[in-house]
Amino acid sequence: MLDGKIKEVPYKELFTHTEKISVSGVDALEGYPNRDSLSYISLYGLEGISTMLRGTLRYEGFCRAWNVFVQLGYTDDETRIDTRNITYADLTESLLPLPFRGNNLPEDLAKFCREKSGSDTMKKIEWTGILSADKIPLQNATAAQILQNLLEKKWKLEEGDKDIIVMQHQFKIQNSAPSPRGRIENLISSLVVKGDNSIDTAMAKTVGLPLGIAAKLILADKVKGRGVMIPIQKEIYEPVLDELKNYKIVFEETNQ
Repeated sequence: MLDGKIKEVPYKELFTHTEKISVSGVDALEGYPNRDSLSYISLYGLEGISTMLRGTLRYEGFCRAWNVFVQLGYTDDETRIDTRNITYADLTESLLPLPFRGNNLPEDLAKFCREKSGSDTMKKIEWTGILSADKIPLQNATAAQILQNLLEKKWKLEEGDKDIIVMQHQFKIQNSAPSPRGRIENLISSLVVKGDNSIDTAMAKTVGLPLGIAAKLILADKVKGRGVMIPIQKEIYEPVLDELKNYKIVFEETNQ
C-alpha cells in the first residue's frame, strides 16, 4: 500500500524494485517487497494507514544477482527436467532463449541479462556453479530444486563463518497536536544481531531464544492465553523483549 493505493509487483520484476536502506554499523543494504504486505495492517491494528510495506533486506548487489536466476528460469518449481548425464552448464545453456545461445556461455548469459561480462553480478553468478561442468546430482527435478541443492552446499556456514540478522521498522507518525519534533515524526527502530560462529548463529539466537523465554513464561503460568497464538499480545512480547536484553538482542530507536 503506497499513499492509499494498492501496488502489485509481478514476480519477474520483483528484484528490480529495490530501495537502499541504511542501518548503523552494517554495510550497504537494499530492500525489496516480499509477499503480501496488506495482511499485516489488520494484524497490528493499523487500519486507516496510507502506506504499508513488508520487505526483505539483503546486502547491496544481491537482488541484481538473484534477478539473473529469476530471468533465466532457475526459480521455476513446477517444470521437471530430465537431468540424466547433464552438467550445470548444459542446463543453464538450455534455459537461455535460442537467440542468446552462442559459443561462450558466460558472455551469452551476461548478454541475456543485460549485464557486462565479468561484472560483479556475473562473478557472483559464476561463483554459484551454474556455469560449471559438474554433473547435476538430482534426477527429474525442477530448476528451483537444482538451484536449492547447489546453494545449500555453496552457502553452508564453514568453521569461522559468522552470520548477521538485521531488522528495521520505519514509522511515519502524524501527531494530532504539535510535538517538539513537529506534527510529523519519523521513528526508526533497528535490530542488529551478529553470530558468534557457525554454530552459535544470529539466526539461532533470534529464533531460539524468544521461543525458550516464551516456554518459561508458559510454565510459570505468566501467559494466560491459550491455544495457538502469535506473539502480538503484551503479556508475551513485553517480558520476552525484556529478557532478550540480557542476550544483547535489543532494538535501537531513533527519532527524526
